[in-house]
Amino acid sequence: MIDAKKVLKEHALLPNKALGQNFLISEAAINTILNAAQLKGKNVLEIGPGLGTLTEYLCREAGSVLAVEIDKNMIEVLKSTLHSYSNINVLHRDFLDMSFKELSDLMPCPIVIAANLPYYVTTPICLRLVKWDADILNMVLMVQKEAAERFFARPGDRVYGRLSVLMQVRFEISSLLSLPPCCYYPQPTVDSEVVHMKRRTDTEFLPGFFEFVTAAFSSRRKRLTNNLASYGKENILNALEFCKISLFARAEELSPDQFYKFFKYASGIENKY
Repeated sequence: MIDAKKVLKEHALLPNKALGQNFLISEAAINTILNAAQLKGKNVLEIGPGLGTLTEYLCREAGSVLAVEIDKNMIEVLKSTLHSYSNINVLHRDFLDMSFKELSDLMPCPIVIAANLPYYVTTPICLRLVKWDADILNMVLMVQKEAAERFFARPGDRVYGRLSVLMQVRFEISSLLSLPPCCYYPQPTVDSEVVHMKRRTDTEFLPGFFEFVTAAFSSRRKRLTNNLASYGKENILNALEFCKISLFARAEELSPDQFYKFFKYASGIENKY
């Protein structure tokens, strides 16, 4: 296993606080991630490989690995730590700036995703992933515990929002383990959590659903009829009635599955009322 302190010293580097660099140093956590990801022979996308601690293990089991790293200093480190693997493609890019076409060209489907996400980009990256219409089998994400709560949130919870709805409609989500600060170098000030997201087989990626949910949550204090006015007042009223949703309902009151059904009728994908 890569010795984070040693590697950083050899390359005369310090963890970049601005990029939220806390490098995973727990082999037990890595084994848990590998067991859940079921990536043997598959194509794997890793966002933010850092020093390559997890990447090394991914390369041993995956058919191919695309590692997207924003920090140019880490690129040279990765060339050193991963030099013995021929199935790795390290890309110096900001994942959030990459187009879906570019990602799809680089990543043949189906895809498994693994990432240790800094808190400040957890939501933007997850929203990007859920909007990508690629065949994503499952994702294993390491995030700060507070961020993980959004994945599991239910209607009425303080942190329930569009991320909760979008992720739960597309994936079955479970917590694998909690990681105390000692599992990272340098140690963060909060606990982290490893979350497993397996693609749901009873739902499918529907174009327009992301925008629909985004509009529904655009003003949390307003009713759905107001936030979704651009979809046609009569259309929204009919869909609400058919789905047995109150005309006075707000977005945070609907479950993810209610949202999914509501969208299908409001958008005309299903039209039985």
